[in-house]
Amino acid sequence: MNTRATNVIPINIRRRTETARAFKALADAAERGEIVGAAYAVIDSTGNTRQGVIGAACENQALAHYGAIRLAATLLWPDQD
Repeated sequence: MNTRATNVIPINIRRRTETARAFKALADAAERGEIVGAAYAVIDSTGNTRQGVIGAACENQALAHYGAIRLAATLLWPDQD
């Protein structure tokens, strides 16, 4: 089920440059072979969520799932490592 993120999270459009830089850094790491797969969730400009699995994460679902669980923990408890 997709949830309109604007109902849950206020979207700050001024952070657009910060978001673009973070994605460029990830893309650069993928080009260097440092990142070979990902499970992701993003919020688009209309406030809808998009999610997916790409690269090696498609073949190694257990590791992708572990990463998704760690992401959920980061969202739930942002002050803990």
